[in-house]
Amino acid sequence: MANSLMGIMGGAPSANPSVNPNMDAIRQAAQSAKRMMGMLQAVKNPQQALMMAAQQNPQLNVVMQMCQGRNPQEVFYEECKKSGVNPDEVMNLLRG
Repeated sequence: MANSLMGIMGGAPSANPSVNPNMDAIRQAAQSAKRMMGMLQAVKNPQQALMMAAQQNPQLNVVMQMCQGRNPQEVFYEECKKSGVNPDEVMNLLRG
């Protein structure tokens, strides 16, 4: 099964982890995540809203399944490492 999160982050690690040709895709994913975070903050039950969104979005559903019973932050850092992506860069995109 293909890993949607890894696909968003650029697939397999590059030979040189300091160079990531998929940074534009990461920026787009970060913008999408920021929009979703804003919407979740506006609803009364964010967890229920997230579960409903996961039913509609196959990529989000895969991410939710990956995190089931695990710390989402740990899953995120593991996937960044597998993909050769600097997690701090992604976090800065989400904060910015």
